[in-house]
Amino acid sequence: MNKVIEGDYGTVTVDTEGNVVSFERGRTLQGYVYKNMDAFKPGGGVCYIPELSDIMYTYDDLLEICGDYDTALTVLDMVDWQYIESLYDEIT
Repeated sequence: MNKVIEGDYGTVTVDTEGNVVSFERGRTLQGYVYKNMDAFKPGGGVCYIPELSDIMYTYDDLLEICGDYDTALTVLDMVDWQYIESLYDEIT
């Protein structure tokens, strides 16, 4: 049976193995995204899906892009429509 996970913005539906089968974006001040701050932990699943893409960022993706936990958490907290890489480049 599939499970619906409510994010801070939007929802994802995952199958019994934790794979995303569908998602719905929610409205932020700048656009429409899926964001789930509670998923920002090892094995936590999808944390963020930007407005103009179906890229599904996880905890590990954010750490790889940002280099460390604190920066990754800050970027995830700030991002509200763009790619993680774009915001990271803007603030570093």
